[in-house]
Amino acid sequence: MTIFGKKKTPQAPSTAPVKAPAPRKTTTYFGKNMTITGNVTGEGDFIILGGFEGDFDLKGQLQISQGANIKGDIKADEISVNGRIEGTITARNKIHLDSTARIKGHIHTPKISILDGAVFDGDIQMSGSRPAVAKVATSASTSPSLKDKNAASPAAASTPAFTTADKK
Repeated sequence: MTIFGKKKTPQAPSTAPVKAPAPRKTTTYFGKNMTITGNVTGEGDFIILGGFEGDFDLKGQLQISQGANIKGDIKADEISVNGRIEGTITARNKIHLDSTARIKGHIHTPKISILDGAVFDGDIQMSGSRPAVAKVATSASTSPSLKDKNAASPAAASTPAFTTADKK
């Protein structure tokens, strides 16, 4: 008997499956005094402090630190740039260019933030397709031409036409 008069009943062991802990994301550093040439693919977060030349494809976050120098194509979920990059940068989610970023090339991303002081020489594409150019209607029945000031339309009748001779 316990203090409040209830009997303790032994609990049966749980038969529910035990979930394995979620794998922790690892962060890999490319050192300040290192220069790596080649192609890198993988999952996790990367911080590049030194030099890298080649292609980089990452499922995770990539940070290019101040002082880092990259030449090649970079692809990651999220990319933060404080150093120099020459090549194509593709982010699946977003790109952040800090004030010390120096970019020469192409950027493909759905979202971007650029701080004052960042230098970017290239082009940005923020969607998968380019918007269609709208065609302007040229029919006289839908819009009078600019040369025809006496067009008989409701808009022309209700709006006075001003010329430089009218203003004195």
